[in-house]
This record gives sequence, structure tokens and C-alpha cells, in this order.
Amino acid sequence: MVTLYDFEAGLWGVSMSYGFGRINLNQDRKFVKSGRRSLKLEPCFASGSRSVMRLSFTSSKLGFDYPGLHNKSCLLADIYSVDSAQIEFGLYFSNDFRKGSSPTVVALRPGWNRVEFDIPLEKLQFHYSLEDARGMTIGFSQGGQGIPPVVYLDNVGFATRTTQLKPIQITLKNTDAVKEIADFEDPIQEHAFMYSNGGGLIPLLQVVEASQFGVKAPSGSKMLRIVIYPKKSEGMTWTQINLAEGLLKAVNLKQYLDKLDQYELKLNIYQKSDHSLLLELNPYYSGDKQNWAGIKTKKGEWVEFKKPLAHFKDYIESPQRFAFAWIDYIGPEELCEYYIDNIRLEKISAKP
Repeated sequence: MVTLYDFEAGLWGVSMSYGFGRINLNQDRKFVKSGRRSLKLEPCFASGSRSVMRLSFTSSKLGFDYPGLHNKSCLLADIYSVDSAQIEFGLYFSNDFRKGSSPTVVALRPGWNRVEFDIPLEKLQFHYSLEDARGMTIGFSQGGQGIPPVVYLDNVGFATRTTQLKPIQITLKNTDAVKEIADFEDPIQEHAFMYSNGGGLIPLLQVVEASQFGVKAPSGSKMLRIVIYPKKSEGMTWTQINLAEGLLKAVNLKQYLDKLDQYELKLNIYQKSDHSLLLELNPYYSGDKQNWAGIKTKKGEWVEFKKPLAHFKDYIESPQRFAFAWIDYIGPEELCEYYIDNIRLEKISAKP
């Protein structure tokens, strides 16, 4: 193990999101795993429903420089939790913290916990350059626990990786009439989407066999399952799931700029639950340029969404993200559940 932070030298390398709460050095030996100090975290959920702190992989003050993920297999930490709680581990890939991985939730029992977070390297390859990793995030979501927890952090570091990581290979099924974006049949497309946004509700994303959930997939046998959880307090944030940058590069939407009037963007969506949400396909927003489209669903039915590719011209000229978005909701304890399949470009003249 390579230890990055034991907090004996203070708070160097530690930063936090706006409204996180309090982060202080602790010297009470009950809450110190080794040495003389640990870090006390008291999130308050003041800025919505999620509080996040960050620990850099580089610190000139502490004398280490370990950017990227080429030498890391998992992140390690000793965490003392006053009560049962949930904590979220993730990574960030830009110095302004705007690019980050989907958080992974880890359950904490009261007392000391030795936490090992296996870095999802294959999935992250789909979304980022692994060499761009700048540090790790530790977060807390109000949706998961309601009352802010109190935890103590010590001995944060990583285990080194010795095996060579194979680059991902993305193969798309294309014909003259239909260009695949994602139909979720290729196992690698399990990593096609990633949760994003500062909201506190982490949706469940799974590629599943449609028959296991009592439906027939419009294409092949698999589909993307999305389970959305209700909020427990006021405050509106837009939750999103983003299509992987690596997949978008393979699709290469810019090649269709001179053919926008020839293609439609299509996908199939199924609403399983009684409670529906305002869903949007929201691939691009910048200033006065907006490319979004509302998606209407019906309970118990596959609905085909389609929109002329020309509607997304601004996005295709400068593609940044491809997201499905919805407003976090406060509602019944019932979950919202949707299935998505067969995201594609289809020639307008093509017949089924």
C-alpha cells in the first residue's frame, strides 16, 4: 500500500464542495487508527442533498506525485463511523472537478471500517483517459441516510497494480439504413452510461436480460435498466446519466453533419412503475444554444422516441455530452423504473 494521507501534517491536499459542512483535524485517540491525528468529517447537506470532499493524488507540501490510474488497483482507507452510514467513493478527472466518475456506495458499520474501493478501470476507460485522474472523492448523500453522519478518516492511500490493462475495443453494428449507438448486446456496453450531476440520488444502472423483467427487448435480448429513487427533502436538482465519451467517439456524430436531413435519432423506452417523471434527452446546453427533447412514456409499453437529427445540429457541431435527465423528485416510496434499448440513427427513408 502507498499511503497518501495520514493527516499528521495537517489538511494539505484536502478540499470540499460548497456547503459540505465541517472538516477538522482530530486528536482524540479513540478516533485515530494510527499516529496522532485523523480527519473528522461532518457533512451537513446544506447545498442540496450531496456533500463531497476531495483528496488529490498530488501534493508538493506532502511530497508525493501519483497522477493517473496506471499504477493503482484500489483505493484504501480506515474509516470510523459513529453510526451505521453510507459513504461514496469516486474519482475526478479535471482540476476544476467538473469531470468525475459515478460514485460507488460503501456501507459503514459503527466503529472502525477498513474500506477497499476497487477502481473500475474498464468502465473508466470507456469515459476518460486514465492518465487524467487527479484525485479521489468521498461523498455523502442525503437520499441514502437522511441524517448527516459523523465519520473519521485515516490512512488513505492505494494498492499498486502490476497487471497490464487491455485497451477497450468498441464494435458497432452498422448498415446503410441503421447506425448503432447502443443496443446493450455487447458486454462492453454495460459501461456505456455513467451517473453524473451534483444531486444526491444515485440511480441504479444495469444491463439486464429483458425476459428476467417480464418484457421483450425491441432489439436483441438485453436492455438498460434505470431505477430512480425519491428524494427525502426539498430542493431541485437535475439528475443525469451520460453516454460514455469513448462510445461517442466511436459513433462519430460529426460525420453526419452533411446528412442531418437524412437521419433520425431513435430509441425505445419502457416505463415499468406507476410514478412517471419528466424525462429529457439533453445532449447539449451552452448559453442560448439548447438541444433537448422531452420523452413521453407509457406504463407497461415500449414507446419509440424519434427526432430528426437536424434538431441536434448545434450539439453535433461541438459534441460534449449525451445525457438523459430528470428532476429529482419527492414522492411516494415507490421507485421509478425505466428500460432503454436500441439507441440508434436511422435513415428517414428506411422502412422497418
